[in-house]
Amino acid sequence: MNDKIKVLWITNILLPDICEKISLPKPFVGGWMFALSKYLASQQDVALAVASVYEGTELQEIIVNNITYFLIPTKDILEDSQTSKKVWKTINDSFSPDIVHIHGTEFPYGLSYIKAYGAEKCVVSIQGLTDVYTRYFLGSLSKDEISSNTSLYDKIRKNTLYHQQKQMQMRGQTEIQYIKTVKNIIGRTDWDKDHTWAINPNAKYHFCNETLREGFYKQSWNYEDCDKYSIFLSQGMVPLKGIHQVIKALPLILKTYPDTKIYIGGKNIIQSNSFREKLTMGPYARYISNLIKKYNLEAKVIFLGGLNEEQMIQRYLKSNVFVCPSSIENSPNSVGEAQILGVPVVSSYCGGVPNMIEDQKTGYLYRYEEVESLARIICDLFYNTSNIEISENEKEVGHKRHSIHNNGETLKDIYYSIKNN
Repeated sequence: MNDKIKVLWITNILLPDICEKISLPKPFVGGWMFALSKYLASQQDVALAVASVYEGTELQEIIVNNITYFLIPTKDILEDSQTSKKVWKTINDSFSPDIVHIHGTEFPYGLSYIKAYGAEKCVVSIQGLTDVYTRYFLGSLSKDEISSNTSLYDKIRKNTLYHQQKQMQMRGQTEIQYIKTVKNIIGRTDWDKDHTWAINPNAKYHFCNETLREGFYKQSWNYEDCDKYSIFLSQGMVPLKGIHQVIKALPLILKTYPDTKIYIGGKNIIQSNSFREKLTMGPYARYISNLIKKYNLEAKVIFLGGLNEEQMIQRYLKSNVFVCPSSIENSPNSVGEAQILGVPVVSSYCGGVPNMIEDQKTGYLYRYEEVESLARIICDLFYNTSNIEISENEKEVGHKRHSIHNNGETLKDIYYSIKNN
């Protein structure tokens, strides 16, 4: 590995360093890419460039902290357009990548590169699998639950849950194009390996675990310091994230632990202080609002708003239990973040999660529909107050799985194997 390998990333978001350089807000998502990019940029045998879309009008090339950033106007990156081909030619002529690593498959930016230059030196990272997620999007909500919480305004705006599911399915078609086209795929679970194989059995599958945001490697959960009987969910804006299942489980938990509260990261979807907020709430938010009222849980369910990295870490550390109640996930970073900190983790048994959690050793698993099981497991965790063994096991497996060095080196090996194949 004496020669320096030149790697071009294509991402759906701008990374924090370039946001700071051009005075844009840093994203709340994708921090794991930033941590991994910093590792690669520190390596003597890697030259890294990152191409991302932005709302500007000019193609820009800016070097920040040993990474070359190409900022592409969104209007110039339509798949298979002459303008996008010119953009990629400019980038290719400037950087001459050996490998093109496309992060995520929901948007067609990487496909426009493939249309211009082919898929020979491209590799796609699987984050989620949108097309498969479509099957689980409704989160087991019944037709009655959906229709009774869908307003005429939702129908006029085509913002019903069925419309949202259809939009996800359409994004999934882009994903299928990627997987059918490329010859190399990076994944990290049996679940994503199975599904990518089903779409393209001829593609080579490379295994590489996820790297987390840097701050999560430096702190550790302690029961004595947490808010007792607090449950944390990292997000919950759509049905497949399953927060309604935790809300349904809460009345059972409150019978034994009446001080229990649920804290949810992300936008307060049920806020309705004005007529406009009530009108535009959306069917799932309306369902959640009505569910909370049904069980008189207004003081028990708290939406925290968008949290940056440090705020997320502090919320994990304050939590008695972290729950991932999704109807589908690949390998949720939220589970990895909770584990590496040592927060007791409960998750639905879905997708690639069983590759992350060994039941009752590095977390707890339950069937998504079984809110009774979820409630009982949480009560058991509240009762077994120290949770020392489960916490230590989680930290051990978390630090091993999400090792920045090991994952960075594995990724470099993948790049070299593709280059030399």
